[in-house]
Amino acid sequence: MRIIQKLKNIINLMRIRQWYKNLVIFLPIFFSKNLFNFKSFSFSFIGFIALCFMSSTNYIINDLIDYEKDKKHPEKKHRVLASKKISKKFAKLLVIIFFSLSIYFSFFINNLFFVFPTLLFLSTLTYSLFAKNVPLIDLQFIALNFIIRTVSGMNAINVGSSPWLLVMVYLLALFLGLSKRLSDKKILGKNPEKHKKVYAFYTEDLLKNYITIITAMLLSTYSFYTFLASTSNNLMMLTIPIVVFILQRYLHLVLSNHKAGRNTELILFDKYIVCGVLFWLLICFISFYLA
Repeated sequence: MRIIQKLKNIINLMRIRQWYKNLVIFLPIFFSKNLFNFKSFSFSFIGFIALCFMSSTNYIINDLIDYEKDKKHPEKKHRVLASKKISKKFAKLLVIIFFSLSIYFSFFINNLFFVFPTLLFLSTLTYSLFAKNVPLIDLQFIALNFIIRTVSGMNAINVGSSPWLLVMVYLLALFLGLSKRLSDKKILGKNPEKHKKVYAFYTEDLLKNYITIITAMLLSTYSFYTFLASTSNNLMMLTIPIVVFILQRYLHLVLSNHKAGRNTELILFDKYIVCGVLFWLLICFISFYLA
């Protein structure tokens, strides 16, 4: 039983539930119509594993940096490191192991892919040590990490970069980052800056205005993409109202103090968003692979 509990603690420390962020590495293979190319898919999948191990490396380092703060946080105090279920010494050993595994898997793809997990590591480390305490800059680093993941997917299968795809990923990352901060402000109550310094700058009204601007930019960019940069058919245009619905539903969860606002992975348990995403995937698949 102790071994099983130890494994559960390690899994929680790795934050495997957050690995979904690395799924953006599959966007290039999907939209370049290479989804059924076994070699390309294999490289994308290995790249996904490499990014996941590096993500876990970053999460553990962040927990080590925020160890004292997390012990005073109403929610984060229950994390395995802050609650001392795993020692700091063992956590540091896991950092070395997961970092090494990430670089190791990278070389199965090509000699340059290791650059992307390394960039993700450096970017996240900069965020943890400095950028997360600087208003607006913190959001740019969150978006940068998603861009790194997307470009790594392009490198894995050797396809050119799509400005439309990169801009949409960038805006979506900003949208999610702003929404999380708004949800934090609403849930943490008075003096949220005690938990994160930037919350002294981000007022609820300011965040709502930012979200309005970014949402408008995201929907405009996506709409132009369906018109100008998609397939020769017009099926992708049918996804516009679906994307509008998904964003509206997510904002509803954020403004109603739903936990999904702070923990984006919980949207996987929202039947409306799940159905919306499935319909979106279905139409995209038909548009790119069957029409």
